[in-house]
Amino acid sequence: MTFPVKVTFHNTRHSDSAEALVYELAERLTRFHQRITHCEVVVDVPHQHHHKGNEYHVRVILTIPGQKVVTQRHKGDTGTHPDLLAAVRAAFDVAERRLRNHKPREKQIRKFQRERPDDGLSAAAAIG
Repeated sequence: MTFPVKVTFHNTRHSDSAEALVYELAERLTRFHQRITHCEVVVDVPHQHHHKGNEYHVRVILTIPGQKVVTQRHKGDTGTHPDLLAAVRAAFDVAERRLRNHKPREKQIRKFQRERPDDGLSAAAAIG
């Protein structure tokens, strides 16, 4: 892996299996964007429901040149899962989709810059 991965557990115990899964899934993200410079994963138990069991919320923050890609909850989706490993996989699925959507826009900008016609006029000649 060419970028650092930081895993933080809040309101819950450290899990070696969850951390190993985070490293494995973070490595997979390089297939969708090669310029990831940092990955931070936060595992949280926002409310400790002892009748229902703990619900895990996992947030993935990826740093790529020029911006951060953050997984967040969607309307109607609490973003929590009763199974820690399922929560980790779901958060990385969202991060993967965001990276897939980010990549084409980056290519479009480069393509537009290459195809822009150069008419040879200077800025001063175009104004005056």
